[in-house]
Amino acid sequence: MSGCGADDRGIETRRVPQPPAAETALTPPAEGHSGGLSWSRPESWESKPPSAMRLASFGMALEGGGQGDCSIVVLGGDGGGLEPNVNRWRGQIGLPPLTGDELEQSVRWLEGKLGRLDYLRLVNPDSPETAFLVAVASLPEATAYIKLIAPADQLDLLETDFVALCTSLGVDS
Repeated sequence: MSGCGADDRGIETRRVPQPPAAETALTPPAEGHSGGLSWSRPESWESKPPSAMRLASFGMALEGGGQGDCSIVVLGGDGGGLEPNVNRWRGQIGLPPLTGDELEQSVRWLEGKLGRLDYLRLVNPDSPETAFLVAVASLPEATAYIKLIAPADQLDLLETDFVALCTSLGVDS
């Protein structure tokens, strides 16, 4: 092993002072920004540390217990396209793929700071334990995907906050 020499001095331990908990990134403010985008987190949602894929990540308490999950992911270009992504998500909850015309008929729109966002609600009545609310926004050279995962019976309760998050999404100025 490199670094080990004949003169074994043992292991040294050093403590590095940490800032108080209130100053750490574990409790981000309701107003967030990253990667050139900004948003307003719903008050009842908890910010979670982002991951390699996620620009932002949120958890929310569900009625009756459990946690819902919401993410903001930004991918270059069209991020693979709306139809392939929607059909992948549909497959994750046991629904068959949609044709382009069927998808076009099922997409609703939201108007937000980024302009028009495609909006979908994906629910499999035969498998209601996991359902999605999804919004997709085109950016100049990328696409933002905002996805909430929760049981189908919770979507109505979470939809207002999800729409508020999606429409608050904007470009940092």
